[in-house]
Amino acid sequence: GVQLAGQCQPIMEISGDAADILRAERIALNVLGRLCGIATGAKEALELGRRNGYTGRIAATRKTTPGFRIFEKYAIIIG
Repeated sequence: GVQLAGQCQPIMEISGDAADILRAERIALNVLGRLCGIATGAKEALELGRRNGYTGRIAATRKTTPGFRIFEKYAIIIG
């Protein structure tokens, strides 16, 4: 689950064939890990800028992964 306000909250519940779930789990974890990395990088960039007096916005102008643009852009906003 996800830690929110000191409490662990589930982010999803799934059911189905165990083999299918295990195959999908690896993909889901890879995508989640990538998006978490993007969010963390965006947050760290903003914090570094703020510590050095930057008052503007951080823009996501780099190329995105084909098919993942909306998710990667959202991860930057969250970060």
